[in-house]
Amino acid sequence: MNSVALNADGTHAVVITKVPAGPNQNFQTLLTVIDTSTGTQAGHTVTLDGSLLGSSPSEPPQPRWS
Repeated sequence: MNSVALNADGTHAVVITKVPAGPNQNFQTLLTVIDTSTGTQAGHTVTLDGSLLGSSPSEPPQPRWS
């Protein structure tokens, strides 16, 4: 599951990606900043334990941080 948000002047976008993280149906959230003028990634992807994008029926209500 992905979500995208632009900053106020539209020069950068943040892509939020929810990915499975192990056999217990845990999730990680990846945050990636994109420079919209070049289409390239700005900096490094940040990985957070838990879900920022909502929960599935098999996981507790979000946000859940380890």
